[in-house]
Amino acid sequence: MPTSKSMRLPHPVDEAQVLVTICNDDLAEARREARSNYRRAEADAEAAFWFGVLQALTPTPQPQA
Repeated sequence: MPTSKSMRLPHPVDEAQVLVTICNDDLAEARREARSNYRRAEADAEAAFWFGVLQALTPTPQPQA
């Protein structure tokens, strides 16, 4: 009988690195893939995970001196 255990997702930063590798170092393509996965997420935890991946793939602006 199947159990209702949820699958443990990897760390969002690790997944972001994998996506960039899969997309041949194309950051824009990796963000599109993560955004697509975020939109298709069926559970809150999965959506939160993909949101974290998107954050990891989005460069943060550096303050100028």
